Amino acid sequence: MIQLGVSSLASVNYQPKNDRFSRHETNDRKALVTAELAFNLALINESYGNGLYPSPEKQESWVRKLFEKAIAGFYDLKLREGWKVKPSKKIIWQTEEETSLISNLLPTMEVDIQLDNVALGKRIIIDTKFTAITKLNQYGQERFKREYIFQLYSYLRSQEQQDDPVSFFSEGILLHPSIGIDFNERVKVQGHDMRFCTIDLTLSASEIQSKLLSFITP
Repeated sequence: MIQLGVSSLASVNYQPKNDRFSRHETNDRKALVTAELAFNLALINESYGNGLYPSPEKQESWVRKLFEKAIAGFYDLKLREGWKVKPSKKIIWQTEEETSLISNLLPTMEVDIQLDNVALGKRIIIDTKFTAITKLNQYGQERFKREYIFQLYSYLRSQEQQDDPVSFFSEGILLHPSIGIDFNERVKVQGHDMRFCTIDLTLSASEIQSKLLSFITP
């Protein structure tokens, strides 16, 4: 980075908001503002303050992707001892006897996060959602969402291969954010542990850290 002109010395007086940016330097301004927030360990919120920043888009897909990246980034930062974190990992169908057009017609599969630890013989697939973890059925009873369960189940079973023993015991986690609600349920289905978990965003940072780490331990 030094060879590219990036100094290892921080400028204590420089603030992007005091600089002038031309129209074609918009992306540079965003990068500098983001770096300033990270350097100051500052979190953006919508309360009144002395710093104004562009409001991000708030579409559901954007927020869900942000949650997914935050979870992947957390595990990438905190997991050690042989763990590999693979965000947005594409997986393939284990097919046989294909017709000529089937490979073009089958949808691709992509898991949000895959955690691998060869030494421990563990593989964990995490599917993040940004919705409530349960919904009411026609009788008013609270149930986990079947479409999410089927999706996670297909991720686990479709990857079983004889030359990959850990694939027969891989684990799956459905992870939802919540406010004041706590779920941490587990069941084994055809050799695969499946967990249904929430992370309460009102908890302290240390509590959230402990909670997320507990999800990948027995």
